[in-house]
Amino acid sequence: MSADEMLKELLNIQDIVFTIKKFTPAGIVIEVETEEMILAVKGTSSTAGWITTRVHNKSIAIEPYYPPSVIVLKGTTIYHVSDSRNRWEIMRCGLKPTGGGNTSLNRTYPERLHLAQNLSAAFEFIYFQTRPNGSLRPRIVDKLDLYEVTVPEGYTFYQDSHFQGGIWTETTISTAAVRRIDVREWRPHYDYLYPPPDLEKTLSSLMVNVP
Repeated sequence: MSADEMLKELLNIQDIVFTIKKFTPAGIVIEVETEEMILAVKGTSSTAGWITTRVHNKSIAIEPYYPPSVIVLKGTTIYHVSDSRNRWEIMRCGLKPTGGGNTSLNRTYPERLHLAQNLSAAFEFIYFQTRPNGSLRPRIVDKLDLYEVTVPEGYTFYQDSHFQGGIWTETTISTAAVRRIDVREWRPHYDYLYPPPDLEKTLSSLMVNVP
């Protein structure tokens, strides 16, 4: 069911009142007035083959089980961000889809392997994960690993409804296609785009004191 059709289904729920916060082919976020309305949205979307990925206060995010697919050609370089404590498992077994429910976005979803289509998107995701006011549970940049993935043949990818430049697949990517990027390769570029708080203050101070 398309997003337009799903929205019509939501409008048909008896006595529902909601505000649309986000509307894309890959997902819908609305704000309702009561807990009963949240339950009604969950039921209606589930019947239509959509899943609820986040409920926060009276805001609910839903998306099709399979959002629009994204064409990623064999040999394309994409990226994955993971906690450094997963390093040994990734280098031994590859990148595996995992279920959601305890993420920085507080999302719940079936088993998926989340990736970034380019380095800029990967850096933006790292920034979201680590900025104090962005993530619900801020993480530390030094404890994150960045992986380069060379897309094998025969993989299907789908658009991530919550992350611009994000995609996901249901298929494990073997170690042969995965390389952990040394932090010395990517961290200077990341710090240039997203200066650490202390460096940002220093740079601002220098700019103010320029004669």
